[in-house]
Amino acid sequence: EYMGTLRLRGLRSPMDFSEPTVLEADVCIVGGGPTGITLAALLGKLGVSVVVLERYELVNDSPRAGQIDDDGLRVWQAAGLSMQTLAHALDLDVVFSSACDSSSGNFRRELLRLRNCKGPLGFPEHNFFYQPFVELALRRVCDEELAEYVRVLSGVQFVGLEWRSSTGLAAPQVCEARGIHVSTGLTMFVKARHFVGADGGSSSFRRELGIEMDGVSWEHDRWLVLDCELKHSATGARGAVLPPASMDAFRFICTPGRAGIQLPLPFGHYRYEFALRPDELKDIGDQTGVDDVSGQLARVALAKVLLAERGVTSFDSFSVRRLAVYTYHARSARTWVLDNCVLVGDAAHMLPPFGGQGLVSGARDALALGFQLWLVGSRLASPQLLRVFEEERRRHVWWVSVVSYTVSIAVSSSFSTLRLLRDGILGALRISGIRAGTVGSWTYCRALWIAPPRRLRELLFPVLFNARGLQIVQPELRVSGARPILLDSLLGPGFGLIGVRCSATNALAAASPSDLSFLSTLKLSAIDLCDNNGVDRDDGVVARWVGGYHGHGPLLLLVRPDRVVCDVVSEEEGVAALMPTMRALLATPEAALETSKHNLAIETIAGTVAAVLAFFVLLGAALLAHRRWRSWSLPSPEL
Repeated sequence: EYMGTLRLRGLRSPMDFSEPTVLEADVCIVGGGPTGITLAALLGKLGVSVVVLERYELVNDSPRAGQIDDDGLRVWQAAGLSMQTLAHALDLDVVFSSACDSSSGNFRRELLRLRNCKGPLGFPEHNFFYQPFVELALRRVCDEELAEYVRVLSGVQFVGLEWRSSTGLAAPQVCEARGIHVSTGLTMFVKARHFVGADGGSSSFRRELGIEMDGVSWEHDRWLVLDCELKHSATGARGAVLPPASMDAFRFICTPGRAGIQLPLPFGHYRYEFALRPDELKDIGDQTGVDDVSGQLARVALAKVLLAERGVTSFDSFSVRRLAVYTYHARSARTWVLDNCVLVGDAAHMLPPFGGQGLVSGARDALALGFQLWLVGSRLASPQLLRVFEEERRRHVWWVSVVSYTVSIAVSSSFSTLRLLRDGILGALRISGIRAGTVGSWTYCRALWIAPPRRLRELLFPVLFNARGLQIVQPELRVSGARPILLDSLLGPGFGLIGVRCSATNALAAASPSDLSFLSTLKLSAIDLCDNNGVDRDDGVVARWVGGYHGHGPLLLLVRPDRVVCDVVSEEEGVAALMPTMRALLATPEAALETSKHNLAIETIAGTVAAVLAFFVLLGAALLAHRRWRSWSLPSPEL
């Protein structure tokens, strides 16, 4: 019933395609998947006109991605999804399990259980969502709430770009995108200032630009993924179909013979993934088209056998939504920015799926690129700001791919030495009581387009004394006469000025008229975390967070639209201290980038020195303990 409703309400383009059409917009996005439509919504919130070319008429009803972290939900919150829509996601523990007993469906041993909890960004650390539901909700935001700025053209296939060259340009730039309406065959023309490719890993937009992909694809490591829905007639016998112990969490199944993944999804959907052996690939193939009948039948037969290994005995109780063979990749485009064209999401980078960071990375791309396109398109910042986007996001994507590949080795390695090492590490983490949020922090990466440190200790020890470049926490704020509301909902889509133990509103009132005029162009919102009585409306969450870096005095925080702390000043310094740095960041973003790289190098050197010192301290302590143990264990001399 749910999927039938989704199909009937698939959003079609309201335009009349009876004759060729020419449209003009600030930004043209090729691809209306989760990354493209999220970017369109974020740009619409900033008042940027957007045209999205999407080749499919209806929202894709296949649940491809299934996991998102609190950072991704925060992006969708910024894009306009309601809290009720975001609440549909399941917040589950992440479990590393040993082999499954095929007779009962229970797992013999849990190697590690990462307890899920609400994170500092306002949402649970790990969430498992239903992608068609989210995509449809994002389409509604664009077609209903942002119809003045965003137009999604469904059923329009991108076919090429038009280039122009003039004496004022150092190189030719794209001025127009062409598309063909699939049903009528008529040509569409979209003129825009900037063009964004968000059309997936096999991006036709990227091929049109002639950009190659570098990296690794594991062609010999194939996985079979099964997305299924429990039929209504089998609901009463759910325990017999799906053993309760097997679907209480997101599970990595760490067995050398058959590694796998399984998890529940909202609305009664389930996902099973199985690592395939070389002898199984010959029969099932890797084609997923409707013409591959023999391969599809072989995949169904194999899925029945593999499900029986997990204790699922009645395949007929399922309605199969997707059954496909996939290969995972760690690849990235050689450049993400070419003149006025930008790549985001899978068109720019493809990650191993084991860390659950593929779709999240695309959402981060959308959030980081959205406000930078707005600044450049509004002529508030230099066009070179888009280079900062690539530098910031490429570093983060590289590190996330390393973490994801490390998880894949832990799950599917067939080497006994690596398995013993994995079991030892997971056992130690289990004893330590590690949480899911601690693992999520391993993907931390400081932003680069920020103000330089103002004090020597911030420069030498930024991990301890500098909050610039970090994403600010998102607590709930108490609002008089209303329910508590998350911080981002009050900040709005632009820049934010947050007063910690002081009044940001009063600080703005004391600013000069020229500074106020400049800040108004940045859509700046002022938030006072203290009420009139000096009581923190967020129970001191932000004050404790930033106080750990900059002390516990009254502070003003300048926050970028992607909620990264851009600068921190004291109340005495006021708004005037923010202005020179902010103007310099907008006028010469490359200079800010070079400064950040210099600071990053110092941070790396300082961190390396600290790690070496810690190593020698631990080594000395171990040698001292060993010497004392030997002195205690020696027999006493005879008198």
